[in-house]
Amino acid sequence: HHIAWHEKTLGQLFCDGSARQIVDMLLDECARGQVEIWLGDAPRVEHADARWHVACGKRVATAPALVLATGGPSIPKLGATGFAYDFARRFGLKVVEPRPALVPLTLSGEEALFRELSGVSTTVTASAGKARFREAALFTHRGLSGPAILQVSSYWRHGE
Repeated sequence: HHIAWHEKTLGQLFCDGSARQIVDMLLDECARGQVEIWLGDAPRVEHADARWHVACGKRVATAPALVLATGGPSIPKLGATGFAYDFARRFGLKVVEPRPALVPLTLSGEEALFRELSGVSTTVTASAGKARFREAALFTHRGLSGPAILQVSSYWRHGE
């Protein structure tokens, strides 16, 4: 798709320009494939007579199979919800309860450590359990972030 990119450590790929190029490419491919994109509030979904019925606004679609692709509940400020989990429970699907992953480690109020180092980054080895990541860590006004911390957060358990 002729989108210029570069690779950072651990195989991380980044656009040389803007991530918007990826969004535009995906929308172009959807248009070529005659994909209809419906935006709005969470759809109403029913299953009857071996068919799925999905209503979004005044539109209704019916099909023998349904693929549900959603984000998780991680960032409510950006509109993230637990819709997919509620949906799965409603239809009796097994749900593995979500837990934080690929997130900074933060503390609130007076518990926040390292405030005076906010903005400083350095290479560290971050570990949780048997997982270890040697990458950069970033001190923030609320805790720790950066590649090492985001990676290790997937292995951290509450109370560690």
